[in-house]
Amino acid sequence: MALNYRYSARPKLSWSSPWTWLVPICAVLAAIGVLLGPGNHPLFLTLNASAASAGPSFWSNVTVLGDTVVALAILLPFAARRPEIAWTALLAGVFATLWVHGLKWPIGSPRPGLVLAQGSFNLIGPLLGSSPSFPSGHATTAVTVAAVIAMHFRQAGMTIALTAIAILVAYSRIAVGVHWPLDVLAGVFGGWLSAVLGYRLAQQMVWGQTERGHNWAVTVLFVPPIVLVFGYNAGYPNGAVFTWLIGAVTLILGIIGRRSLQSG
Repeated sequence: MALNYRYSARPKLSWSSPWTWLVPICAVLAAIGVLLGPGNHPLFLTLNASAASAGPSFWSNVTVLGDTVVALAILLPFAARRPEIAWTALLAGVFATLWVHGLKWPIGSPRPGLVLAQGSFNLIGPLLGSSPSFPSGHATTAVTVAAVIAMHFRQAGMTIALTAIAILVAYSRIAVGVHWPLDVLAGVFGGWLSAVLGYRLAQQMVWGQTERGHNWAVTVLFVPPIVLVFGYNAGYPNGAVFTWLIGAVTLILGIIGRRSLQSG
């Protein structure tokens, strides 16, 4: 069925725009500060200890937001009403995947649990020792999704809120004890630039700006919430109920959004 809507005008994004470089530059400056200041390992211990008071349930629920399936499910309600977001997100996801997996194995940085003595830091959930640490995939994913949404709406309040949530998700990887600060900052850097590249590429690809392209991309985004509803394991038992609720709510909102467009 054809959808009765006008494709939203996609604001141009130049390489000189603050939208392109502000967050990545802040991430780079913070990384320099870590290297010149306390260092990666001591800062990890400080930040990990300071987060312990919030408890494992809180951090489990926060950190699952950076899981790829969960993050894509969260995109659905936005993309159902603004289908151009879906196409940008899928393209950005390709760049984010290349960023994370293109660096993880070649660099091979060990996780905190393989470097620090057991019991010297707070570990929530699995150790994840079998996969390298740098960069953080959860941080990359959270920032990519937040940036994709922010770049389409260009509303200051929404951008600040989305960025704050994404940074909290990134910080949660230190709080649960599976990533160093530099891993997280690399995720913030790569996640934002992945969204920028996805956004700009979406402007150049004609098929992705058609109704058929939008329909295909939004249909793909219905898969993640369905997976969540039918019992997806994000690796954090304390966040299982929250994960299921995200799937159920985003699926319902996605259906409502699509029907709204179909009805005109």
